[in-house]
Order: sequence, then structure tokens, then C-alpha cells
Amino acid sequence: MARRRRGPIPGPDKRARCSLIPAVTGTLLWLLTVTLVATASAGYVGEQAAMAAGSGPLPTLDQFYEAVHFPEASAAYVVLVDTSGSMMTDGMYSQVRQYLAGFEKSLSPKDTVTYFTFSSAVSGPYSSARALPPVASGNYTDFGPALAAALSTLSAAADNGVSVGGLFLMSDGIIDAPPTDQAYLTLGSPGWSELRKTAATLQNRMAVTGYGLTMQPTATAGTGASACGGQTTTDPATCAGVQEVLTAIFGPGVLVVSGATGVNISSLLGRAKADERRSKAIRQLLANDAGQGIHASIAFSGAASTDRVQLRGTSVPVTIRLSSQVPDLPLSITGLVVRGTAGADFSITGVPRDISLGPGQTKVLPAKLSWQVPSGRSLFGGSGKISGVITVGGTITSPWLAVIRSDLASSFRLGAVNSGGIRYSATYVKGIDVMTWLAMAVTVVILAGLGLAILLIAFPKLTTDIEVLDLKDDSVRIVRVTGRRRWRGDVEGTLGQLSITGWRGGGARVRFRRELDGATRSGQGRFARNEIAVVASVAFRCSGAAD
Repeated sequence: MARRRRGPIPGPDKRARCSLIPAVTGTLLWLLTVTLVATASAGYVGEQAAMAAGSGPLPTLDQFYEAVHFPEASAAYVVLVDTSGSMMTDGMYSQVRQYLAGFEKSLSPKDTVTYFTFSSAVSGPYSSARALPPVASGNYTDFGPALAAALSTLSAAADNGVSVGGLFLMSDGIIDAPPTDQAYLTLGSPGWSELRKTAATLQNRMAVTGYGLTMQPTATAGTGASACGGQTTTDPATCAGVQEVLTAIFGPGVLVVSGATGVNISSLLGRAKADERRSKAIRQLLANDAGQGIHASIAFSGAASTDRVQLRGTSVPVTIRLSSQVPDLPLSITGLVVRGTAGADFSITGVPRDISLGPGQTKVLPAKLSWQVPSGRSLFGGSGKISGVITVGGTITSPWLAVIRSDLASSFRLGAVNSGGIRYSATYVKGIDVMTWLAMAVTVVILAGLGLAILLIAFPKLTTDIEVLDLKDDSVRIVRVTGRRRWRGDVEGTLGQLSITGWRGGGARVRFRRELDGATRSGQGRFARNEIAVVASVAFRCSGAAD
């Protein structure tokens, strides 16, 4: 006779990644599940995706799926259904079968679903929910062998290239293995350690999520294994229900719904479909779109060659070709520029500031390219020639990255603008042009005028008379001296040959040289206006403005 277990059946996992679908009615939620699947196969390509992206980042994943077309990827599901006798209580077993049949129909053609039943032993695999036994009548709830069969099935799918999977565990009790199954009696038994290792290896190859359906806790307590009834946790190793079992295998990121109602079963299946849909999309992005960018090229109108051009004048019409290499995400390219080597400065006009490209889309944009070629400098003139390479650049973003960034690996990056180059050459005139020469001449004239003005202001012309007195005979000679800051004068007479040099400022400083009868005498001194200074027995007096 079937035994009813009263295990510690927890409520919905508070650590689940998002809230459950609102409980309206089982029928409405089932329709929502089907709608989600229909939406997964819908999408827009090319210009439609670019138009959707151009309206700005949209806030939900559903809008992201609608705007971005993902080729249908496959997912593998394994469903484990408890067939112990207690599953017949409150119609839990029949409801599970009913909703699994509908879930099965909602899958995409590339998805697979495999069923196993378990109680004291594992039965299956079954290919459809209709093939499940019509009545649950087992005596035990032996989770371990059933999970081993599920992980083996998922590993085989991963071997065939399937990268997304889901495992459903539906039971109303806790671990209740037959006494003969020593490997899985409690979570501490050796069989569970092997299951954890198998799951860890699998998750390196496949994104697998665990989902569970259990019964709501009751307040009934008993003895032995039944002592866990009505308790959320007593001993997770011995009183392990659906929540504890799935957490032990997959970690805390599992979703368990408590209560076998149509609403709860539909919520669980709908959430699973949404999760698998997101996993498919993100896996595909990581595989196909990471590192991909835009291929760009530039062509000159009327040019005879597509890889070489001779620049003449200052501008020319061109066409810019942009091809998205990203298969799934719409892109935006901003700050489109044209660069050149060898010193030429290029600018582009006539292209939009923001350019949208759908997945795999190509756009050809007319534009006008202008340039400035650096001319060489030479005093004697002449001509020169430069040559280099022209490329196209810009910044790539996607309006959808903000929506899905939290689901992407931190290392996910889009590529860059990969531009093909076109060689260019240009002839220029080198030398100093007429205007430069004129500017140089004006500069010289201005500097000369400033120098002359400074000379006339700072060093005005000096003209004065210096009286030379012979102290022996009181004879006087007038020496006319001229100059600016430095002046000199000469006189010849009874005093002999006299030479006088001097400097203005602070009193006249006089250097005197006298030659008389073959003898030379010299000396120096200072004197102010109308004062007499005696140098070498000769008296001097400045009668003019000597300083």
C-alpha cells in the first residue's frame, strides 16, 4: 500500500531569480505559456530590427526578443515524476500529467523532452506525457537513481551539441529510499556525492536549471522519517525534499513551486520556458556575436581604381559602405570619421550622426570627403608629393546591451570598425609664398623703425665745447666735441697735439692724451658743467651740455 510522506516541503524559493507569474487562473497562465513560445519564434530582421533599435533602448526582454531574431536553438528537458501512492492525493499526479502534455506541445521543433517516473525504482524513458503510467502506486520516493538517469540524459544531449537544458523534479515528499538502496538513503550517502560531481561537469558544457514542484507543508508530525512533516528544515541530510535535493545538485539558483494547483504547475512551466528562452539567446550571443563588429570601406566617385586614388583639389564625392558582421544584435555606429596617414587631414560631411544597422545589414551612404595636405617649406620654392592610406573609423554600440547586460558574461564585447584601406597620393607646392614674404618684410621694417626710435630716444646726439687751459701761460683752446653717448675731439696748438675722448652721463668722463716736444702725457678724470678738472697739468672746463 502506498505510504504518504509528510516531508519538510518548502514554499517558493525566495532566492529565485525573478517573481512567479501572477496567479490568475490555470487556463490563462497556460495560454500565456503558449504565447511565450510563439513569441520566441517571432522576430524581425534587417531594417526592421534596426528601426526597433533606433527608437531607443527598450526595457524588457520580451521586447528584445521581438526586435532581435535568433535562429531557433535546441534545448533538452528531462522531467522526473514521483509515482508513489501519495501523489494521487488531491489529484496532484493527474494535474501534473495534464499540464506536462500541454507544455510538451509548446516546445519548439528542435527541443526534446524525456520523462522518467520513480518510486522504489526508475521507469522510462518515456517520450511523451501521455505515455506515463495512468496511476501512481509506488511505495517509496527514491530521488537518487532518478536524478542519475536525468543527468545521464542531459549529458548525452550535451554530447550532441545542445547547450541549454532544464530538469524538472515533481514530488510530494522527502527522500524515502528503500533500505536496499544504501547509496541514496540521505544526502550524505556516497551516491549523492557522485551526482554532484556529474552535475558540476555537465554545467561546464550546458546551461542547466533545476525546477521543482512539491506539496505545501502540513502541520502533521510523526516518528522516524515522518518526523520531518510540517517542518521547513529539521535535518536537510535526512529530511530532504524537492528544494533540498535540487539545491544539493545545482546550487541555490533553482526554482521550486509549492502546491500542486493548476496555477502553480503552469507558473513553473511558464517560468522554465522563459528561462530556457533567455539561456538560448544569451548562449547564442556569446557564441556568435562576441567580438564581431562592422566592416567599412570608402570609394571615390569616378575613380579608375578601387584601391588607389590621386587627390586633386580639396574635396570629392565618396560613398561609405558599412556591413554589420553581427548576426543577432542591431548596432549603432556613432562618430563616423575618415582617417589618413602621412599627415593629410580628412573630414567627412553628409552622413548621419547615428547610423543604425540591423543584424547582418549593409548600408551604402553618399558623402563628401574634404582634405588638407601639409605643404613643405622652402626659401626657394618647388613641389613635393605625399602618399598614405585612407581608412574609416567610428564607435560601435548596441541599444540592447543595456537590456541584457546583466545576463551576459562580463567579458562580452562587441568588435570594432574593421576598415579596408585605399591608398592615396597628392602633389603639393613647397616654398614660402608671396604673402609670407610680404609679412617678413613688414616685420623687418617694423623692427628697424623700433631700433632707430630707441637709439634716438636713449642716445640723443651730443654737441659741446670743452675749454682746454694751459695753467702755465693761461692760454685757452676750444675743443669742439660731437657724438652720442661717446664723443671725441682733437686740437693742435701750443699745448701740443691733444686728443680728448669722453662719455656722457654722471659728469663727463675724459680721457686725455697730450703729445708735446716728443713727450706724451695722459690721464683721465671727471668734471661737471662749468667746473674745472686738472688732468696731466692741463685744465679742462665743459662750457656746453656735456651730460
